[in-house]
Amino acid sequence: MLLLVILAVDSVRNSSQVRTIETGELFGEISMLSREPTPGDIIAVNHCRVYKVRRTMLMLLLPLLRLLLVSLVRLLLLLVLTSL
Repeated sequence: MLLLVILAVDSVRNSSQVRTIETGELFGEISMLSREPTPGDIIAVNHCRVYKVRRTMLMLLLPLLRLLLVSLVRLLLLLVLTSL
């Protein structure tokens, strides 16, 4: 599962803080794609909101995200070429 953080949380491994995950960052994406267990835990420092995205949903969304990215790149290229 992929999780999107709305407020900061700490990433913890072997009882020591690894880093703080800030608002808007993701965690769990590598484990979700590789289907391997996560190497650490996430502990909320303050009240936070976390959204869970299931692997099946992400796999359904990936083709749409790719299409969106390709469209954005084409638009940027068009803007650059027309400004020359």
